[in-house]
Amino acid sequence: MEKRRVEGRKRSKLTQREYYAYLLFTRNQFNPIHLAGKLMQQFVLDSWVKIEQNRLKFIKQNQAQLRLDTYRGLQDFMMADDSDSGPPGRRIVLPASYTGSPRDMVAKYQDAMSIVARYGKPDLFITVTCNPQWKEIQEALFSGQTASDRPDIVARVFKLKLDALLDDLFRKHILGEVAANIWVVEFQKRRLPHAHILIILKEAWKPRTTADVDEIVCAELPDKETDPILFEIVSKQMMHRPCGALNPSSPCMIDGSCSKKFPKEFADCTSMESDGYPRYRRRDDGRFVMCRGVRLSNTSVVPYNPYLSRKYECHIKVEVCSSITSVKYLYKYVYKGHDRARIRIHQEVDGQHQVILDEVKSHLDTRYVCPPEGAHRILEYPMQGRSDHVERLPVHLEEQQNVTFLPGQEAQAVAAEHKTKLTAWFELNRLTGKHTSQTQSLESLRITPLADRSRQLCYHQIPEHYTWNDKMKKWQERRQRSRVVGRMYYVSPKDFERFASRLLLLYRKGATSFTDLRSVNNRSYDTYVEAARAAGYLNDDSFYESSMDEAKAFHMPSELRGFFCKPYLLLRISQSAQSVGSLQT
Repeated sequence: MEKRRVEGRKRSKLTQREYYAYLLFTRNQFNPIHLAGKLMQQFVLDSWVKIEQNRLKFIKQNQAQLRLDTYRGLQDFMMADDSDSGPPGRRIVLPASYTGSPRDMVAKYQDAMSIVARYGKPDLFITVTCNPQWKEIQEALFSGQTASDRPDIVARVFKLKLDALLDDLFRKHILGEVAANIWVVEFQKRRLPHAHILIILKEAWKPRTTADVDEIVCAELPDKETDPILFEIVSKQMMHRPCGALNPSSPCMIDGSCSKKFPKEFADCTSMESDGYPRYRRRDDGRFVMCRGVRLSNTSVVPYNPYLSRKYECHIKVEVCSSITSVKYLYKYVYKGHDRARIRIHQEVDGQHQVILDEVKSHLDTRYVCPPEGAHRILEYPMQGRSDHVERLPVHLEEQQNVTFLPGQEAQAVAAEHKTKLTAWFELNRLTGKHTSQTQSLESLRITPLADRSRQLCYHQIPEHYTWNDKMKKWQERRQRSRVVGRMYYVSPKDFERFASRLLLLYRKGATSFTDLRSVNNRSYDTYVEAARAAGYLNDDSFYESSMDEAKAFHMPSELRGFFCKPYLLLRISQSAQSVGSLQT
């Protein structure tokens, strides 16, 4: 393999992933892997598992050498009596920087919700599934092979098809001009790759009426005489197979009923339902197809777009979203993470049972991987994408920013300057304030509108107009227009002070220091909670209700139940039956 330049220098060594990717490609010479049938599936699977296991092994062995603590906590450790204090910090197990980890999925989910906060709820939800009968796949197979024998071909063709589909949707705007989007590739136990796509349309293109919905989505069988090609595609790819009493063992059956709620009812026209999804037009026009000896009518048609189905000849489900409830479900569904088995390991220590919490080992032991996913990951194809880069912004108290250091280097870590995006924002506002005061006193000097912009922006709005220089640890004016959304990290209400400081950061513009952030009406308060109350943010039930609404947007049910009681301690709200009752609905 020829040498590649990396950061200005030649590299003559291959990574483990690159080596296996090299083996998967077809070349002029004979490659026994491509003719190994099920053994190729096992080879691809084992290759990716080895790559993933080595990466996790590196994380587990090397992150134990690093310790993470707050800056103030590290100062306390350095001033403490050595005989009374142990090593500072806490161990990092499986960080969000590892793609596919639980923390990574939660972070991406919250990034996606920040795009919703910036652009509004998504209007379209599209799911595209690989078709193993695609001409491009069948032509690449050797004689006697099936698509399952060549997971490399399946992964490559699906990648090309997905790229073409995303180009149709985002650049050619075949369903309307797009304001923002996210998409995620997923692999389930059925082995075929599929992608979930969420689209936020521009205001002029949003489907507001039932006629608009009918232009995008169809839930009826096409006419076999006038459009035989589309009829063939829909009858093979877009029909929900028999279930219920006709097929109680169908995969969609849960507790004796279809989880997808098929068959649907006939409907002469489209209407908007309370669950956030339209009730699509399904006329009783006598059209049907036979499937496994069962007659299927329009009541079993999965919603589709005729243009997309005709062009891509695969299962492409197209849904219109119309409520916040559906948005929360879709985003949680898209970022639910990989398939996994769930196990818990116990050990007995001194007669007591203890739960072993090892996230790296748990990720390895419970991960479910199929051959097409192994090929997809070996070939380094992207697993997700979005229209906007999300700049994650830390929220911390004074001298409580996180500090990473090596054991034995605590003194150097304390002596070093630890700027964060938050402290750099304070500094940017201080510098802008100085320039502003000078221009006010010297008429000959004029400040540009951009230079004064930071004082008129909240913390989370800064990334849209400034770029973060990680090397210099400072915010710089953005020279090129880019799609960037700022997101402050979520803070639990049980962390009273930090929760209140995040609340102040959401509304305060141009703060120059932590003290300034705690100042309201020219009065400086000792705590952020007091400052937030003085600003009117924590004074009544309405804020608790809005906090619950925000939590419902990205918390899972178990987390939401725990969240329900925590803000009571912070907000001192009235515990009236009316207030609590409104939150239970």
